[in-house]
Amino acid sequence: MRKCSQCGAQFSDNAVFCTACGNHLNTNAEQSINNEMQNSVLPKQSLTGPYQTQPFAPATTSDNRKIYSILAYISFFWLFGLLAKPEKFDSRVRFNVGQGIMATITSAACSIIAAILTAINNTVFRTEISYFGYSTGNYTTSALGSALNTLVWIAVFGITVFYMVYGIVKVSKNNDSYLPVIGKLAFYK
Repeated sequence: MRKCSQCGAQFSDNAVFCTACGNHLNTNAEQSINNEMQNSVLPKQSLTGPYQTQPFAPATTSDNRKIYSILAYISFFWLFGLLAKPEKFDSRVRFNVGQGIMATITSAACSIIAAILTAINNTVFRTEISYFGYSTGNYTTSALGSALNTLVWIAVFGITVFYMVYGIVKVSKNNDSYLPVIGKLAFYK
């Protein structure tokens, strides 16, 4: 058993990443390559890079992966996780950005459906405004139509807030899981 140089956690001899902090661990083969590189005249290269993927590891307080994963569920803030280096190459951030994109698409689709339903309600429940028995040529939506419009928009707001809160709570508890109903449709992973 060896210890991680970053957090001090113990790990098996064949481990490549620390399960506690996600730190890349030098194996015997990599260590011998590093020793050869140190003794050679070639420029030194790092074994870790931005394209190297690391497994999900519990987030620490200074871990940006958790911040970008939480931001992924707030409207279009998933763009930060999509564009920020080196986090955009991390599998955890990519997973949550994909879920955030699906939540945004679902919210937009629900808003379009709600706008169509509102237009239909305004047409069906339209009444003409009249003063003292004279028609004015102006129309308004009846109280029932207005109530239906309000219920439709409350439902859209509720769906949007549900996915946002659900995703943020799951990431905060280090439990990255699919969003209900739409999560497995995510095309960005």
